[in-house]
Amino acid sequence: MSDASFTATDMGPLSSARGNPSSFCVLLQCLQELLGSNMSATQSTVISMRLPAESGKRLKRMASRHGWTPSDASARLVEEGLRRSEFAFIDFRDSPAGRQTYIQGSTLAVWEVILLVRSYKGDLAAVAAHLRWPQARVQAAVNYRDAFPAEIDDALAESEAVDFTDRKSTRLNSSH
Repeated sequence: MSDASFTATDMGPLSSARGNPSSFCVLLQCLQELLGSNMSATQSTVISMRLPAESGKRLKRMASRHGWTPSDASARLVEEGLRRSEFAFIDFRDSPAGRQTYIQGSTLAVWEVILLVRSYKGDLAAVAAHLRWPQARVQAAVNYRDAFPAEIDDALAESEAVDFTDRKSTRLNSSH
């Protein structure tokens, strides 16, 4: 559907906003919130959904904890759910570095597995042996990295930017 052919009747239940200035203002506020976030109108789709009241409260708490809008939090959770269903062994967790992709049943983020894959020069069987995992779990990390290279490259770059030797010497000197 092109923008030119879009009318208020195309909005389904929201079409009542057409004759109601109050409803129109609420709709406009929702659109402004969505457009004001990191998403642009050309990169996103507006989908209306109903949540049980308790789920809505939990969503708002999560959004507040992360500094997101409820709309951003729900979009992130939907995206994470889609990725979980598309990629075996993938999970998402909060970490000190922010929300990251992990391998299910482990404490390793995907970027950490990819770091091992690089250190073993791409030998997935050797990484699997090192971790005492089935090779399918290592392959899952590689598959995820191949689909979302920028996400994993950013995490790797952030890790490389931390000077652990400096932190270790600072910690040792402060303990004396």
